[in-house]
Amino acid sequence: KVKGRYYAYFDDKGRDRKSWPLKTTQKRRAEKELSRLREAYYDGQFDPWNGGWQEPEPIPLKEAEADFLDSKENLRPRTLDTYQGILRRFRESLPPGLMLQEITAGDFESYIRAPDISNASRRKRYRHLQAFFNWCAETLELVSNPMEGVERPKKEQKEKAFLTPEDVETLLSTIED
Repeated sequence: KVKGRYYAYFDDKGRDRKSWPLKTTQKRRAEKELSRLREAYYDGQFDPWNGGWQEPEPIPLKEAEADFLDSKENLRPRTLDTYQGILRRFRESLPPGLMLQEITAGDFESYIRAPDISNASRRKRYRHLQAFFNWCAETLELVSNPMEGVERPKKEQKEKAFLTPEDVETLLSTIED
């Protein structure tokens, strides 16, 4: 930990010691990221002396979507249908042939925050895409999760309905009648 931020240090024979910023001030997140970096280093996917992450094979979004849905076979059919619909419409909102690694935070904005849908639908789209991209980051070992830069839609605070004194009088007179 240096000046409140965590770093990983790598040692290798014949090379100088190399530090790598973990980009967090939280010990638990730093430990998790360090574990991920070590594993990637031993698998040959990460080399701090050569710029960090090695470019993985591009993964078509449609292929990642199919793998994700296959992994969720234990879900209720209705929930699975919801995932399929949200992921298909998201994919269709993007340029054809886009690879999973090419998706950025900006690609989510027009889909999640479409003006013609309710706030509840925005929140639902966000949740389902978040689950999908978290799965991709863990299972397909994405270098970064593009959803990390997307702000969750806020829940609308609806004004509670109360009866006015006039409404109470009308209600009571209707009951009496």
